[in-house]
Amino acid sequence: MLERLLSRQPILSGVQILAALVAASFTIDLACAQSPGVMGVYKTASSSFGNGIGGQAPQGINAYGTASSNGMQGGPMDMSGSAMPNPTQGTQAAQVEKWESIQVDAPEYVYRGHEEKQPITSLTIVPFIVGTTESNSYESYAVLSASCDKTARVWQLEGKFDPETTEFFVTNGRQRKIYKDVHKQGLTSAVFSPDYKYVLTSSYDAIGRLWQFGNQENIRAYLGAKDRLWAIAVADSGQYVAGACNDGRIYFWESLTVKKLGSLPNREDAGKLGEGFEDVGHEGPVFDVAFSPDSSFVATAGADGTVRIWNLSLQRQVSVIKASDDKVYSVRFSSDGAYLLTASRDKTARLFNATTGEEVCRYVGHTGAVRKAEFAGNYIATCSDDQTARLWTQNASAGSSNNRNGFDGRDLAGGPGPMTVQPMMAPGVSEPTMGPGSMGGGYPEDKMDGRSASSAKPTRKPGKPKGTELACFHVNSPTFSVAVSSDQVYLVTGSADGLARVWRVPGNSRHYGDSSSNGAGGMNGGVGSGFGDNPLADPTNTIQMGGDLGGK
Repeated sequence: MLERLLSRQPILSGVQILAALVAASFTIDLACAQSPGVMGVYKTASSSFGNGIGGQAPQGINAYGTASSNGMQGGPMDMSGSAMPNPTQGTQAAQVEKWESIQVDAPEYVYRGHEEKQPITSLTIVPFIVGTTESNSYESYAVLSASCDKTARVWQLEGKFDPETTEFFVTNGRQRKIYKDVHKQGLTSAVFSPDYKYVLTSSYDAIGRLWQFGNQENIRAYLGAKDRLWAIAVADSGQYVAGACNDGRIYFWESLTVKKLGSLPNREDAGKLGEGFEDVGHEGPVFDVAFSPDSSFVATAGADGTVRIWNLSLQRQVSVIKASDDKVYSVRFSSDGAYLLTASRDKTARLFNATTGEEVCRYVGHTGAVRKAEFAGNYIATCSDDQTARLWTQNASAGSSNNRNGFDGRDLAGGPGPMTVQPMMAPGVSEPTMGPGSMGGGYPEDKMDGRSASSAKPTRKPGKPKGTELACFHVNSPTFSVAVSSDQVYLVTGSADGLARVWRVPGNSRHYGDSSSNGAGGMNGGVGSGFGDNPLADPTNTIQMGGDLGGK
């Protein structure tokens, strides 16, 4: 059983490890293809909000629920001109019948940095500050991708402004970091630490690894798993790392010391504990693990079709959700901890109340296994073996699962930082709250005993809404990973052909001189606000995102 996990006492004291980013001497690797001639494809989309064009439905999903950031009121118009409901208005969104999913056939940019035909298994896109003016700061996007080519890479989106619309378009993915030559087999996931000073990876080789972001050095290994690690996760508290293992266990380590703390049991382990533990632990592989926002719980997704919630302070399974009759590949907490989002081989994604286990919404439309489902502001993003990624209405005010604000790229210019004994803490994140009742609305006391967990198997009640599909992105290769930028302008997919594709979310855009971006959680100042000279004067010039990440 898990030992010492999440005790109230600090466990990282006495650890000395380099925690600051080291000087970044970027070697430019232009292993990236140019945009496939789609400049201007969406250049009229941003003007098609409000009442639409010629009475037609507006060609953009941003109108579907981010009215406050678009300067419009209400949702998009249907063919009769009446407003559709906002997706955050709960079950009202289920009444939408006339919205037709926008079909997106061509990405704005294709990144070819990974080895061809080696699937991209994990993606994260985050904003980071790359420069400032006297009045504001301006930001770029960074993407962290993991691949079966045994590498993880960080690459930065660069682009141009359309001289007619002032709209920004991605034309290049400049590789900035590569983490390689250590894992013996392909990577299954890669994540940033909460403070963005480290990258953590997991692999088919059953080892997790800790890398310094700045100098790309592998400094520690998370050892002890008995089989391949399907996913790695780090708590927002920065103290703990969890690995989802093919042997059905969930392994835990201290984040910086990499000391193994123990594991949560699989079904075989639990069966040895005696009567009453017959339904504790997964039966078969665990494919994903996610920490609750307060780091007090983890949710796990397994081949047995269940999502299981574990209280880490009590080291007990406290809830079982029968999420599918087939394998469940991914699980995510919403930013407030109130909801769980799953993706399954049964071709659906589903949203559950994390406290009651009740299914809130189901996302139906994929024709193949759904590999990942992600919270994306007001929307849900999914990707599938059917060679598509899709955006959906959320039908619940669950919020984004990524509550981080990105990192300051200007720090990359600094030298080696001081030694630290602190965990990988994100700014503004407090230590985890221990004990029952700290996730969402909390669990009833009678469900805190692992022996009663087998009774917590809620089923979907009749009449629950289905999510409305807003847009479908045709990747043309089985798609294993998806991520959406915090301003909801870009969606990134990773697929079996080894390519990462950057897609414009229809209707969402960034413009030169914007004071803010469209979409929830927009970036400070917009892409174009801090460049000084007007980039439109030379539309052929690629915009270098300024600061220490800029330039060739």
